[in-house]
Amino acid sequence: MSNQFLNKEYFPIKHYKSNNDSTSNFDIEFEETSCNSFRKNKQVCDACFNYALIEKMQYLSSLEKLDFINYQLNLYKDPLDYLKRMNAFLNDNEDNFDSFNYSMVLDYKNIVTQGIEQLSEKKVPKKKKSNNISEFINQERINDLIELESTHFDLSRLICMTNEINFAFKENNFISVILLTRALIDHIPPIFDQNKFSAVYGSYGTKSFKESMKHLDASMRKIADSYLHTHVRKKESLPTVTQVNFSPDIDVLLAEIIRKLSK
Repeated sequence: MSNQFLNKEYFPIKHYKSNNDSTSNFDIEFEETSCNSFRKNKQVCDACFNYALIEKMQYLSSLEKLDFINYQLNLYKDPLDYLKRMNAFLNDNEDNFDSFNYSMVLDYKNIVTQGIEQLSEKKVPKKKKSNNISEFINQERINDLIELESTHFDLSRLICMTNEINFAFKENNFISVILLTRALIDHIPPIFDQNKFSAVYGSYGTKSFKESMKHLDASMRKIADSYLHTHVRKKESLPTVTQVNFSPDIDVLLAEIIRKLSK
């Protein structure tokens, strides 16, 4: 192996698991105590990390390469930056992979190159829409829901609803927004040990929480019902961003769900 590039810093933040930790098939693993730098200052050196990365990448099957790259880039705040660093790592260290694995290195390069192209395209500014509010549900709230580890409730449908509401809102599909918002409040009562939403704010929370939820139920539900149950007419009036924007009340609701399930 060539130490010239093994000692180079490609990844300032190093995500890995010690051999004593529980790991997935796509975690980079090695024994920290084998690294002199870690024994001295509790920081893994670049050479040890890069060597462990190469060993891991060589271990995976052809079907697992794409999953590995996707798994790793999701550990970093900037996926595009990670892919660019991985591309540099592969270009510099191709000779450090076993000679019979060169085709594998090419496969990784193709995956990384395609990922860079796709993420770069996403950063091209899109034409600004008339809706000046970018998010109906704050992305931080959605991320907090994703990170919750509830043993009592499967939150996958709730998370899916929040993402679909944001997508519909971004595209100015306001009928979809109001109907999905109604579906969301009808979905979550069991989290508060209730079977309907009116019972949630009837028996749970502070005065301000109850008032916010009562407004959400009374006003939003009536608007949703008007679009859900009204038959076709000679003349229609379509919803606007102002009419469907119950974002603050939904944020209060999701914040309370996160707080309650985080206990």
